[in-house]
Amino acid sequence: MLVGTRMKVGILQMNDIQTKANNFGKFYIDLRHYQKIHRQIVWANRASYGQFFGLAESGSNPQVFRLGGMDNWINQSYTGDRLLVPAGSNQALPDPTTMFYQQFVTNLRGFDLSKRTGTRYVLFNSELRIPIVQYFANRPIYSGFLRNLQFVGFFDAGTAYNGTNPFGEDNSNNTVPIANVNSGSPFFGTVTNFSNPILMGYGAGVRSSLLGFYVKFDMAWARENYVTSKPKPYLTLGHDF
Repeated sequence: MLVGTRMKVGILQMNDIQTKANNFGKFYIDLRHYQKIHRQIVWANRASYGQFFGLAESGSNPQVFRLGGMDNWINQSYTGDRLLVPAGSNQALPDPTTMFYQQFVTNLRGFDLSKRTGTRYVLFNSELRIPIVQYFANRPIYSGFLRNLQFVGFFDAGTAYNGTNPFGEDNSNNTVPIANVNSGSPFFGTVTNFSNPILMGYGAGVRSSLLGFYVKFDMAWARENYVTSKPKPYLTLGHDF
């Protein structure tokens, strides 16, 4: 069980040697704290933020974060298209460089992959991890399955967006452009709906090692715009968030 605090911060700058129109940058920060509650019970928290900048944000070479779902999700599903083609592309298969650096952001349980997209994201995760057999055992545990068996309760919250902040009027999740393209009218408008941009998921799960893999099963309820959905199951591989 991890205990303590760790942080990762980075800046990535990508430059095309042929044309500056494809240059873009990315900033990200990931802060995690693991607090021991009692014996082997740990409360794990994570706060993460990322932003594309430069031409990735202005539209010359659009790059996006795709928020939702979990890493290594077996039988994964997507909101919308699996292959996210940048807006404004007139090609059936556009230049791969416009899609290669798109980043999936997890965990946001209760939602499919790519539920929210944008040049910025913010995400918070919290898990209470209870290694049930280790907690009650007073002698060594030789079974890998029992030694690694954990029950967890979790809460996730986050959003991906374009604009200055997720609650601003220029937030891409709150503005819907409307144009009557069929009539040829030059008039168009933008509707601001002021919906809640923050997606939330909560639930419980169990994890342990099985056949050499660390397997996780979670049941999550999603809450979007003050409406709670039916539970969604997740079967995934991997250790931490």
